[in-house]
Amino acid sequence: MTLALEWDRAKFHSMDEGTERVEVPFQPEQLAEATRQALAAALVNLEVIGGPIEDAKLSHDHIRLEITRDADLDGVKRQVQELVDGVVGRFDEAPG
Repeated sequence: MTLALEWDRAKFHSMDEGTERVEVPFQPEQLAEATRQALAAALVNLEVIGGPIEDAKLSHDHIRLEITRDADLDGVKRQVQELVDGVVGRFDEAPG
C-alpha cells in the first residue's frame, strides 16, 4: 500500500528568519492505530536540530514539518514519502 502525500496542497507558514512550517495533507485515519503510532515515531526520528527538518509531527489531518529555509524541498519530500512508504509497507494494510 502506498499513500501519496499531497505536496501540491501543502501550506507553508513563515516562523522566523531561518525556519518555516509546512503542513502536508495526509489522512492517517486510513491506517490502523499501530501503523499511525509507528509513523508518528518514525517522523520524530527525522528531526535534526539545525535542519533540514527541525520538527516533524503527525496530526489528525496532516504531517507538520518545520524545515530550514535553505532545505532542499525536493529532498525533504522524497525523504518523508520514503519514510511513509516504508512504515506503511511494513504493516501492509488496505485502506478502510
